[in-house]
Amino acid sequence: MTIPIVQETPVSPQGKVPSSARKPIALWVPLSLAAFFLIAWLVLIPPQTSPLTLYLQHYLNFHLVLDSSVNQVEMTFKHGSEPGMILSSIEAPGRPLVYYFVRKDPDISGKDVQRSWVAFDVLGVKLFQGEFNGSGTEAFSRLTSRSIGESLAIVIDGKVHAAPIIQSKVAGGKFQITTPRTQEVILDAERFVREKASGKGPTAP
Repeated sequence: MTIPIVQETPVSPQGKVPSSARKPIALWVPLSLAAFFLIAWLVLIPPQTSPLTLYLQHYLNFHLVLDSSVNQVEMTFKHGSEPGMILSSIEAPGRPLVYYFVRKDPDISGKDVQRSWVAFDVLGVKLFQGEFNGSGTEAFSRLTSRSIGESLAIVIDGKVHAAPIIQSKVAGGKFQITTPRTQEVILDAERFVREKASGKGPTAP
């Protein structure tokens, strides 16, 4: 019959536990403190907003398209006296300029963008994706719900980068921007953040 051996914590003749037996406790305390400060840092310090998000918060707007044409003179003649504004599409190789008549005030502005990032589609083409905050999510859902079949101009810094037709209600608060000027927008965002840090850029969306 085998008798299991149980190792007891050694005790000195004076009834004290030697320092060698207290090592696990001595290691546990600083590790616990480190974990506490790490959690506090993650909770109390907000994540840094990306340059792209800061840029879109200032320069991105969504406008329902009221009319569009490749003829600027025609658009000016038809809508020059109406309240609203005419915006042109961005210049891109192989694409004619298109002029869009929209309301002066955007239906949704970039101030409701919570975060954004660069992604790729199934063909490997670089694009932008983003997410609205709570109020922006509700506004985008209402807008897309009542405007199915209409074009939505995606405007960055006064130029229409895309004008997709709304196919269905978008309730998740996510959006996607496909533009032939993706790299230029990224560079503009980085320049915008540098200027803002030096006090030259705008301070509020």
